[in-house]
Amino acid sequence: MVSIQQGLAIILHKDELQTSARRVTLPPVGITSNIFPWICWGLWLSRNQLIFESKTLTQQQIVNRAIVSCKKWESVQSIIPKPISTKATPRMLSDPTADTIIYHTYAAWNKEHKVAGLTWICSTSYSTEVSRGSSLQSAVASLLMAEALAIR
Repeated sequence: MVSIQQGLAIILHKDELQTSARRVTLPPVGITSNIFPWICWGLWLSRNQLIFESKTLTQQQIVNRAIVSCKKWESVQSIIPKPISTKATPRMLSDPTADTIIYHTYAAWNKEHKVAGLTWICSTSYSTEVSRGSSLQSAVASLLMAEALAIR
């Protein structure tokens, strides 16, 4: 069970982490990213060293370790290749004809109650609405099943 003081400390830590991203680390530290998470990590590591190895670190040693770790992390960020976007762009297989029907579907699923809400709009290739509808389905096992039911 988390005490009120521990809960408050967690909330304050989260707030501090969020606001620390807007702070600028001033020279001569030599880093450009947020140092706060690295200091927290250094505190965690020094705590573990104290508990498990009976080793005590000074404040300066903890901050120095945080700066060195941050610099190492920043240095490898430039050499890690950026992932190539694999997001497929939607495309039609061929030019739509006048009798082509386009289906737009949506499904929302409640895992706890195993219920899905389904909607759909059918239109021609010229954006003329042919039909639309919605449905509530019970006993739906997954979001994937809900999406399949919306297409049906």
